[in-house]
Amino acid sequence: MVPAGAARCAPVGGIWPATTVRGAISHPHGDPVLKRRSTLLALAALLVGAAPASAQVVYDNGGPAGMNHGNEMTAWRQAEDFALASQATIGGVRFWGLALNESAYQGSIFWEILTNDGTQPGAVVASGLATPGLTMTGTTPLGPRYQLDFGIAPLTLSNGVYWLALHNGPLDFGTRSEFYWETTAGNGTSAGRELAIGSSGGWSSNAAEHAFVLFAAEQSVVPEPATLVLTATGLLGLGVAMARRRRQET
Repeated sequence: MVPAGAARCAPVGGIWPATTVRGAISHPHGDPVLKRRSTLLALAALLVGAAPASAQVVYDNGGPAGMNHGNEMTAWRQAEDFALASQATIGGVRFWGLALNESAYQGSIFWEILTNDGTQPGAVVASGLATPGLTMTGTTPLGPRYQLDFGIAPLTLSNGVYWLALHNGPLDFGTRSEFYWETTAGNGTSAGRELAIGSSGGWSSNAAEHAFVLFAAEQSVVPEPATLVLTATGLLGLGVAMARRRRQET
């Protein structure tokens, strides 16, 4: 029997409309706004070079397994368990979603970390409403596939079993919009659980395993002296170039 929130087959969804830039104007000496943006981008490139390339993975439940399947997460809150072998501090979440139509994604994700109560979610440890970064990574028979990434306030958990619960949009919005948490291959952990929005009942099995990754909270990094020298040199060169450009324009 297919659970209430399970995915159903549908034609391939259309690609979301591209963003159109409006009100663009020209400038006889070049757009000063664009020049300032170029300056900021150059500065950002210098600073980003000193930052860590990626955060450490705390728990990996697996990515999309190509099954083109998921569980609807607007009319239901979907949850997956994860186990920590030792104490860890979580600072980021990644999961994959399938959108059956262009209005399926509600623009935010309500999330919870819960304790384990036997074989279902227990008490809430932390929760919040996030606005994930959204990256389209392909299309499936169900619709476009999106990778969603968001950060949370650093949350330190002791070893043990916990649950990650996700909902498409604020928790007080429960109208089914056909946005699905995509599944992954079975990995020996408990099947996911779901809870209908507004329901007074308990969690029930959604008979699936869902794709997500938990990341460690990023640590502050103090640049080494060599990095500081390179950054200062780059900023000095940038300042000289800007001064020369102003003299040429005048």
